[in-house]
Amino acid sequence: MRPCVQPGCPELVERGRCAKHQKSYQAETDANRVIPTSHYLTPSWKGKRRTILQANPYCACGPDCCPEGCQDMATEIDHIVGLQDGGTDDLSNLIGLSKRCHSRKSAKERHARGGW
Repeated sequence: MRPCVQPGCPELVERGRCAKHQKSYQAETDANRVIPTSHYLTPSWKGKRRTILQANPYCACGPDCCPEGCQDMATEIDHIVGLQDGGTDDLSNLIGLSKRCHSRKSAKERHARGGW
């Protein structure tokens, strides 16, 4: 057993946060989401994802991400204009990226907004 990871909390847990802090942490995390994760589980989103990946199976990251070109398979769907910036789920606003390139693009966007 070890202390909760929340600074100053003496509650002993097997790992992570105690029940009190886990609940508040989850509420804060959910409040910071642009749309709930369940949006990505809907039949509509799954159909759009399938359409994008079938039409363009390779990563569409571009030279800003991979100057020599990316030959990775697309496994993630990215909003060209993020939902928080007024983008939509229209197919014209979606591209397929590899996990690596999607993570890189998302990190750059978070950094530009002053996020973690």
